[in-house]
Amino acid sequence: MRLKLRSLVKLGVAFSVCLLLVHFLATRDSSGAQHSIRDEDFVNHDAKGGVDSNVRGSAIHPPIMKDELGNFEDDGGRDGRSGPGEGGKAVYAAKSEKDQENKVIHEYGFNMFVSDKISLDRTTKDLREPECKYWHYPTQLPNASVIIVFHNEPFGTLARTVHSVINTVPKQYLAEVILLDDASTRTRLGKPLEEHMSELYGDLVKVVRSKEKGGRQGLIRARVMGAEAASRGEVLVFLDAHCEANPNWYPPLATPIALNKKAVPVPLVDVIDAMTFEMRPQSREHAQGAFDWDFNYKRYDVPKAERDKHKYKSEPYWSPVMAGGLFAIHRDFFWQLGAYDKGLEVWGAEQYEISFKAWMCGGEVLFVPCSRVGHIYRPYVPGFRAYDPVAGPTAPGTRGASWGDLNHMRVVEVWMDEYKEDFYISRPNLVGKNFGDVSHMKEIRKKCNSDENRNSFRWFMQNVAYDLPKHYPRPFPNVVWGEVRNQGGNKDQCLDMMGASYGNEIGISGCHGQGGSQFWRITEGNELRWNEHCINARGDSLIKVFCHGTKDYFIWTYDKDALTLQDDKGRCVEHAHGTNKARLKPCDDSNPFQKWAVKATL
Repeated sequence: MRLKLRSLVKLGVAFSVCLLLVHFLATRDSSGAQHSIRDEDFVNHDAKGGVDSNVRGSAIHPPIMKDELGNFEDDGGRDGRSGPGEGGKAVYAAKSEKDQENKVIHEYGFNMFVSDKISLDRTTKDLREPECKYWHYPTQLPNASVIIVFHNEPFGTLARTVHSVINTVPKQYLAEVILLDDASTRTRLGKPLEEHMSELYGDLVKVVRSKEKGGRQGLIRARVMGAEAASRGEVLVFLDAHCEANPNWYPPLATPIALNKKAVPVPLVDVIDAMTFEMRPQSREHAQGAFDWDFNYKRYDVPKAERDKHKYKSEPYWSPVMAGGLFAIHRDFFWQLGAYDKGLEVWGAEQYEISFKAWMCGGEVLFVPCSRVGHIYRPYVPGFRAYDPVAGPTAPGTRGASWGDLNHMRVVEVWMDEYKEDFYISRPNLVGKNFGDVSHMKEIRKKCNSDENRNSFRWFMQNVAYDLPKHYPRPFPNVVWGEVRNQGGNKDQCLDMMGASYGNEIGISGCHGQGGSQFWRITEGNELRWNEHCINARGDSLIKVFCHGTKDYFIWTYDKDALTLQDDKGRCVEHAHGTNKARLKPCDDSNPFQKWAVKATL
């Protein structure tokens, strides 16, 4: 009996030694240095330093940087391809083709003439940081349903998006691609699209038609419809219909969700030139997504406090908001958040809604430098008409508001608490407009996070968007706002932005009463503002600059009794009669061309 017990003890010791040896070898990189992977390496920490309860078990490990190529790096099997646009290079039409090219550009809004010269399976330009190639990701990653909404998208760019996804996502992680057709009318997007996808990919690609589910939805509700149709993937990946993926984009995008089901990772979005289809990075790559108080999307450098949390520049990092429609999210978290608010019409504000609710409901928005996707940004093209599903709002109480305006109002009313006043200071014409019923979304907010401290916009501003006020200060209250109408002559001329670019003059044009280029705010901070732009003085001219919180344009005073608009040197703004110029002149109380009546507009 003693011999048998002694033998068992020896076997147990030997087995333990073997386990330790295996662990030691497994946690060494090729240079021989040991990685100390502890239990706490498998958890995420929230903004207060607490452990996130949504983290998976330790079978999923964080990415490991080694001095050998990463475990998902391509073996170069697609390198060496030749042909127009390969490697993300530019393609140009011949001089003899210019007439055809211009016709196509006006029809589609970007250059499908050169796009059709490019293979649907073209290779892209690898725009990642060099160190991205040396990350080793966990292999137990969630699989994905990729959702792509389209409406009358050119066949070539839509098909190239699908081909790019299937060519770049490892097969074991791509559960399905959902193509949500939002009531397209182009023949080639009907049966020919289904046949193309079925012939190449079988049931991996599923075409869903909104016509069969109530008709045209608009981008936001169509995405929800696409998510409802997705049944196979643990993760939902939303892409636009004119994208091309960079190499090895999916593992770095999926890993944060493998570690934390409430992570919302966002790829860095590169530019596909709309005229040449050349791929290039955006001008500022390592940046956070943000907004000003008019809700213009902005970007600024990652603050030092966030940079200091990371050893490598290529690690995912926090961002207050995402840019738009390219992101991944765990399907359970998406539905817990109420998906997108179905009261949002067409498009606009959805990126703020999904970002605010992710943060305030216990999640995090992460920009992932090693996951990159190219996107065509459609420029303004004369003659091209955007495909909006319906005319502007017609419900009582919506006159003068666009769908984008009402969308933004819904978001601020549900999520921004007292900070919503900053939006209404910037958009005073929207106060009292009818934005619809948001009680359902308020109920979702109430239930999504029991931590009342974190479930507040003040928490978001103090812990996530803490650098935003430095770049985009909270607005000063308004003294007056609306059109600024000159009292000289026929009293039919108004101060107008005149399409001025940065550093150029604004001027005077006929009053139209529609806001737009004649919608001004004069603030308690002595600003003359138009949207995100402020007016400064240069000589006797009024010029447009960006509002950046410094004092050089805090120079304007409006006298409601005298109807004068003066700068800090005591000069009055005057309509140079007979011209479209505004000039700064010595004040003359008897001069009606120095009198300005400010009237609120829609």
